[in-house]
Amino acid sequence: MHAHTYKDEATLTKSRTVARKVLTQAATTYAEAYRRNGGYWTGINAATTALLIGRTAAARRLASAVHDSCLQELKRARADKYWLYATLGEAALVHRDSEEAREWYAKARAVAGKRYGDLQSSRRNARLLLAHWKLDSREIEECLTIPGDIAFAG
Repeated sequence: MHAHTYKDEATLTKSRTVARKVLTQAATTYAEAYRRNGGYWTGINAATTALLIGRTAAARRLASAVHDSCLQELKRARADKYWLYATLGEAALVHRDSEEAREWYAKARAVAGKRYGDLQSSRRNARLLLAHWKLDSREIEECLTIPGDIAFAG
């Protein structure tokens, strides 16, 4: 949770210097958590934050390891696969493969139902990666759509 807080702080600050400092803290904290528990959630966040601070080789190594573990987990998964699909999409974006990412995100969306908070979380990280690589976000955005609000006053 500390790492998540650092990442949120980095996205909210206007200062590039402060953003890099807290993203570095996030990357370090996520990497340590991944080293300790091997979970794909901490691993993909370690990869994403490493990429955002310019540690591309480390980010790709982490994303590849997470990708492989998610594929293994998918073979065993009986129930909810949303986070496995979304994580595979994010791992693909770390590798700058927007086509593969789109395929995984489409699968995530197909099983998401009304889990709009989860979709928003996936979309937030995808946007960070797409902006980092300066890639068009339209296809990924379409995969992770969330219905707009409707207000009625009668």
